[in-house]
Amino acid sequence: MTDRAFTASNEASSLRIERLAERLTASDDDVRVDADWTVAALLGHVAFWDRFHAVRWQAVTAAGRLVPRPMPEADPINDALYRILWRLPARAAAEAALEASRASNAAIASLSDASVDAARASGMPRLLDRSLHRSEHLDAIEAALARAHGGA
Repeated sequence: MTDRAFTASNEASSLRIERLAERLTASDDDVRVDADWTVAALLGHVAFWDRFHAVRWQAVTAAGRLVPRPMPEADPINDALYRILWRLPARAAAEAALEASRASNAAIASLSDASVDAARASGMPRLLDRSLHRSEHLDAIEAALARAHGGA
C-alpha cells in the first residue's frame, strides 16, 4: 500500500486557511507580509497555485500519464500574477484559497498508487504535499497579521 500521509497534511492546511478566512476583515486587505506582498495577494497566490495543481493533476489523469510534465519557471508567473492579485480583498482571496485547496486535495487524493509513487520518485514533494507551500505562506501571513494587530 502506498503511503498517503500527505493527505492529512493537505487537509490540515486547508482547515488552517478556513480558520484564517473566518477572521479576516476589510482592514486586513492592505496588511503587508513583506515589501512586495500583501495578505490578500499572498492568499491569491496560494489560491492560484493550488488551483493550478488541481487542474494539472486532472489533465495528467485524463491523458493517462503518471506525473505532470515539468513546468516553466515560477518566478515570472508569480510576478505577473502579483499585478492582478494585489487588487483582491483579503477575505475573498482567502475564500478562493480555501476552495482551491479543497480542489487540489481532492485531485491528489484521487490519484492512483502508481501516480503517487511516480510523483514521490520525481523529487518534487509539493506535487503531493500541498501543505508545504500553503504553510510557508500561512506562517508569513499570520505573523504579518499579528504585527498589524499589535501581537508578537
